Amino acid sequence: GHLTFECRNFLRVDPQRDIVLDVSSTSSEDSEEEELQRLQAMREKKS
Repeated sequence: GHLTFECRNFLRVDPQRDIVLDVSSTSSEDSEEEELQRLQAMREKKS
C-alpha cells in the first residue's frame, strides 16, 4: 500500500513539475530521465 500511495502522489505532482521544468530549462527531457533514475534507485534501496 505504501508504494501505491507514493506512486499516486508522484503522478499527481508530476504534471505541475513537468511544466516548471519545461519553463525553467530547455533540457527538460534530461531532467526527467534523471528523476526517473533517482526514483528507481530509491525503490531498489527500499526493497
